[in-house]
Amino acid sequence: MTSTVTGTPSTAVERRKRILEIARDAFFRDGFAATTMSAIAAQVGGSKTTLYTYFPSKEDLLEAYIADLCQRLHELVEFSADPDNLSEALTVIGTGALRFLGCEELSQAGLLVIEESRRNPELAQRFYEAGPGKGRIRMIRLIQDAHDRGHICAPDAPVAAEAFSGMLFGDLNMRRLFNLPAHPDDAEIERRVSHAVRVFMTAHAVHAA
Repeated sequence: MTSTVTGTPSTAVERRKRILEIARDAFFRDGFAATTMSAIAAQVGGSKTTLYTYFPSKEDLLEAYIADLCQRLHELVEFSADPDNLSEALTVIGTGALRFLGCEELSQAGLLVIEESRRNPELAQRFYEAGPGKGRIRMIRLIQDAHDRGHICAPDAPVAAEAFSGMLFGDLNMRRLFNLPAHPDDAEIERRVSHAVRVFMTAHAVHAA
């Protein structure tokens, strides 16, 4: 639902941003179900009526936060990759992906979306498409381009992309699902990326007839 914001543009934007920050902290700390609009309004300062002017419901507030996060995800997953230098491209992408995994806000938001996914599956779909889904599409295109140019033999680019991601992440995503530590340090990132790129390039090498 679209909210109507009152006040001067700069004040309204700043207040909306502040509301989203407070709501995010409350959702992460207490969970979506336990968070109330009254509690958020009390932290923001002002009445619930003012809060409802910006966001008519708690569900609208959550969706607005996820939409804001998704926009930031779009910016983070942007990358340029050269299919003519696939090994280097995969190294850059893999390193960025594992560092991206270490984003605490992303981890917390993912758990929050999982919590709400049964009630609002569209929210989960939007979150996936903005982050992991968009990265997957770009990876598939990169591998397909490298295959079409004869640099590798990967006729099934989606499967090849999933295999590369699987080698990168291993059980890290499963650990995140159970809210266990899943933030690799620089040394582990380098080890995982180096192994995944080496195995991928070997598996998809073009052999002379």
